Amino acid sequence: MKNWKEKTLIYKLFFTEIWELGLVKADLFKTKSFFSKKNHTLKQKHFVKNIKSELSYSFVADPFGVFHKNHYYIYFEYLNYRNKKGEIRYHKYDKELNLLKSGTALNKSFHLSYPYLFQEKDKLYMMPEMASCKSGKQSIFVFNSESDIWDENLINIPAIVDPCIIKEDGSYFIFGSLKGKKVSYYSNNILNGYKELDYISNHDHFQSGGKIFKINDSIYRPLQISDKTYGEKILVVKLSLKKSSIEESKHFTVITADDYEGFHTMSPIDDRYVVIDVKRFKFSIFKFIISIQKTINKKIRKRRSAK
Repeated sequence: MKNWKEKTLIYKLFFTEIWELGLVKADLFKTKSFFSKKNHTLKQKHFVKNIKSELSYSFVADPFGVFHKNHYYIYFEYLNYRNKKGEIRYHKYDKELNLLKSGTALNKSFHLSYPYLFQEKDKLYMMPEMASCKSGKQSIFVFNSESDIWDENLINIPAIVDPCIIKEDGSYFIFGSLKGKKVSYYSNNILNGYKELDYISNHDHFQSGGKIFKINDSIYRPLQISDKTYGEKILVVKLSLKKSSIEESKHFTVITADDYEGFHTMSPIDDRYVVIDVKRFKFSIFKFIISIQKTINKKIRKRRSAK
């Protein structure tokens, strides 16, 4: 870890971590070899669309998408390095991926990220990470098509890191982490009555890495691997869901993005597309200037306080 280049002085002084989004064809994840191989690699050539922040001092990450009423919607974290507070933004596309609309979906006084989307019939739900909120409680937002806003509903679990939700056999299961440990809950009502479950795992990768998905009656959960760098690659595990415990019955594949420095969210949208995020490091002389200015200001404040 200590030899990783982002830990070196030159990277700390002159490079900024930037995340951007990409749409890749879902067919890549449906081949017979996908579930038989232990390692897979995504490359830039696999992208059918790139989504980047227009501002050099900001990034977009944690994408989730849905095909709703004949349009593609992609929701994601937008973070501006100047205020260091994330908000949830979205893009609306037609079937040919032409951008029709973009805007802000959620903006709070605290940091928001990881806008996990869940669709049930015509209803859209969003469960973002809001671990820094003062209430300490998790919320699920329900989209109100009449007002075009997301209505907030507090639920009876703590605000967890990178929350995920899935419905199975009439019950709703929520996953995430608290203090570096995996947690899970279930209820028969999406907005109330959750009970905590035991989470049985055979490895120490705890942070969610995208949308839980189902193939051939098997349930899979992406998790982040951050051994060498934050958001290094994705581990996909197979889940066994019970109303007494959650068990990772198998971890079977690791996905990397070789043309980038990291890859930490993978969210299937439909049979056509999967939306992901990737990390790169951008050279910036302004970061060095800002670092020098911060050092000078810190010394000035220290001298003044000593008088």
